[in-house]
Amino acid sequence: MSDHHNNTSLPFVLDKPKGSASTARWIFLLCVLAIPFAIGNAWLNPHRPLFVPQALEFPYISVVGLQSLQREGRVLILDARAPSQFAEAHIPGALSLYPGNFDDDLVTVVDSWQPNLSIVIYCDDAQCRSSNVIARRIRDELGLDSIYLLEGGWSLWIKEILRNDNVL
Repeated sequence: MSDHHNNTSLPFVLDKPKGSASTARWIFLLCVLAIPFAIGNAWLNPHRPLFVPQALEFPYISVVGLQSLQREGRVLILDARAPSQFAEAHIPGALSLYPGNFDDDLVTVVDSWQPNLSIVIYCDDAQCRSSNVIARRIRDELGLDSIYLLEGGWSLWIKEILRNDNVL
């Protein structure tokens, strides 16, 4: 038997790219080919989360859990929404601590804080990141712990209050 290799190129075998322009074309081609798969995935999984966090940096507390802490007088509630939203309506007893006014509003928060209090922070809804920003700064800059984020934020709290016919 002889080792005879056929040196003819087959029409469906792609040659290895040569040079940076050719590499860029290959990258572009691969990206274009990935688009139908991405669209198909989005169509088949319309309710998938936008991201999956690796681990929760701060635990969540439910509306019921917050109400329990309020009844016991063991909570400092911080509203991380814009000051105009806070002025319009907020959870009773909450203090405004908006990320853009953090340094100015912090004095009131520090004056109200006591070592036995848990801190519950909320903003508009689950997608709002302001409560995380405030929680991180309170933990990192003030060294406080026992910090919770209100599950569902303001929108879930108001929905639960109205659903249960509680007064504001």
